[in-house]
Amino acid sequence: MLSTQVKHVGIRDGIPSGYEVFIDGARLATGLDALDWVRRAEDLGAGEIVVNSIDRDGTGEGYEIEITRAVADAVNVPVIASGGAGTAQHIADGLTAGAAQAAIISSMLYSPRVERNSTVRELKDALGALGVQMRPWVD
Repeated sequence: MLSTQVKHVGIRDGIPSGYEVFIDGARLATGLDALDWVRRAEDLGAGEIVVNSIDRDGTGEGYEIEITRAVADAVNVPVIASGGAGTAQHIADGLTAGAAQAAIISSMLYSPRVERNSTVRELKDALGALGVQMRPWVD
């Protein structure tokens, strides 16, 4: 698994996708284009790729769909959306418009910054109501 932290920096030399890879807790720019990096990681044997948007992480405003979809289109391994989910609709969007096979939702479950955290059961029920196929909740 590759977990990559990306930031929208705009299209420029060496960054044709407009998204750059960051390391060291998202503090250090690498100069690597996100799509070039995930393709290389797949070539090196990564079996799945987590795409974490630095711009959206912890905001509750939704995943960065553009880069999530671009990564999903660029590789042939499962992609996991990360960074920004705040509602069940955001998760559904990451799985549909973003073409991710899974989604990380950590802040939705435990963050003290949100008024009320969701339970896994609530999210599964809401996602089911939105038409997202998944294993049902088992009591």
